Amino acid sequence: MISKPVDHTIVERALNLFDAQGRLTQWSSRRSMQELCLWALWARLPANSVLNDKQITALLDRLHLFEDAALIRRELVDFRLVSRKADGSDYRRTEKPPTPEARALIRHLSSRS
Repeated sequence: MISKPVDHTIVERALNLFDAQGRLTQWSSRRSMQELCLWALWARLPANSVLNDKQITALLDRLHLFEDAALIRRELVDFRLVSRKADGSDYRRTEKPPTPEARALIRHLSSRS
């Protein structure tokens, strides 16, 4: 299987949305950029763990600066990067391989922290 090359221009644009500590500073209006940034946040969620609403909100609050954890939670679920019970009580990171650009972004951000 041949993997497609990483679009480094997109990765650089996404990196500009994060501060020196790897926190997301703003929510992009571009859907493709939102998804890429969500992958970076997904990578910092604990694998194989169940988080309640309060726990995931506290964790997301540490990962972004624009004070809208509810938006990020909803988008993580919409992009199927996180699953949650119907009543919203339990959140779980969905284990799946990131896109090539997401892997590059995650790698760059992990070197910042």
